[in-house]
Amino acid sequence: MLYSFKRLKTTVELPALQGDHTHHFTSSLFDHNNIARLSSAYKVSQPFKHAIVDKLFQEDLLVRVKDECITQLSFTEKETDIYEEYVKNHPNSPKVQEALLKAASRQAALIQIYATDEQPGKIPTAKQRAAALARRAFDAKPDSDDAQRAQRLLYMVEHDIATYGNALD
Repeated sequence: MLYSFKRLKTTVELPALQGDHTHHFTSSLFDHNNIARLSSAYKVSQPFKHAIVDKLFQEDLLVRVKDECITQLSFTEKETDIYEEYVKNHPNSPKVQEALLKAASRQAALIQIYATDEQPGKIPTAKQRAAALARRAFDAKPDSDDAQRAQRLLYMVEHDIATYGNALD
C-alpha cells in the first residue's frame, strides 16, 4: 500500500489575545436587549436547553477566513493512487476490477471538484485518468456487473455527466 506521512504539528502558536475583540462579532450581539432575548429563549427552549444566534460574526471576518482557507490550505489526491498501487501489487487478485472502478470513480468525482473549486486546468487530466481507469476496469472482467458500471462511468465522463454521490452504486 502507498502511505504518505507528514509530520504533525504538536504545538500551536496563537497570537496573544489582548484588547477588545468584540469588533469581530456582529454589532448587536452584545447589546443588553439581545442578551436578555437569548437568555429568555434559552430558559424556555425544549427538548433541550439552547438559544439561536442569528448572526454571530461580522461579514468581513468570515470573508477573510474563507479567503485564507482557499489560499493557504491544500490537499493531495491520494485515494486513486492507493487503489492503483493495490492493482500493481496484486494483479491477480479478484478485487482488481473493483479497485480500478473505485479509482476511476474517485477521478471522475475530481472533475466536479475541480470545476467547483475553479481549477479548470486540472479537469482534462482527471477526465483522461478517469476514462483510462474505467477502460481498464472494463477490460479486467468484461462480463461482470462491475464491467457494466465501468462502461456507464466511462460514458458519463466522456459526456460530461456528473458522477458524484451514489450514482454508480
